[in-house]
Amino acid sequence: RGVGHQHQDAGSFQLARGADWLSRETVGYADSLGGGAPTSGPLAHNVLTFNDKGMANAYLKGSPRVTAVDRQLGYVYAAVDLTDAYRAVNTPDPARDDNPFCAHVEREFVFLRAQQALIILDRLEATQDNVRLAFLCHNEGGWTVQGDVCRAKTGGSELVVTTLKPMGWTHTVIDEAPGATVHRPQKRLEVRVVGRQ
Repeated sequence: RGVGHQHQDAGSFQLARGADWLSRETVGYADSLGGGAPTSGPLAHNVLTFNDKGMANAYLKGSPRVTAVDRQLGYVYAAVDLTDAYRAVNTPDPARDDNPFCAHVEREFVFLRAQQALIILDRLEATQDNVRLAFLCHNEGGWTVQGDVCRAKTGGSELVVTTLKPMGWTHTVIDEAPGATVHRPQKRLEVRVVGRQ
């Protein structure tokens, strides 16, 4: 019988520049963030959430599916359909395991080498109206938010996150430290919108 340890981090990303972590997941094994969220759960990772729920906790309908990959001199590109990893099937506890708010989720990455820029295209569709959709991004030092631009400095590097579309997004910074058991808690940027898409 196999025993495993899984994190709800499908589609996550991490960014480093030299020795500086611009954005990394909040690491831990059986630890918790401030507020009690486990480090194995979605809030510790740079993922997408529907009503604060990420990929299915267990009994996944299927694995994420890579739909395209390309590498050229000027860029690297990858696309993945995460939908089946957000849904659970044949589970004895749907409330615990499934994400019933997710109808469809795709994530595309384009890394422009010369500009050192990562463009992330997310396509989310909820199963109903008025679902809280969120893009999560972590940084150890913290965030400053000005309009649609969020900045985080780490060492001699700076991460700039710019939200391009759609309109109506809000930016919230959450300190994961108060009450956390993780060794290095971070500041979590949540770019949120309420709707179906």
